[in-house]
Amino acid sequence: MDPSKNLALRTLSVRPSVVVGLADGYIKVAIAFWRP
Repeated sequence: MDPSKNLALRTLSVRPSVVVGLADGYIKVAIAFWRP
């Protein structure tokens, strides 16, 4: 496989997990703030 293609695929596969991690962090903060 082409190294540049491999790198692009790896970046694409890593990015969603980063987005999910950020979303999870925001949800935890929102839950903490919404608690009475």
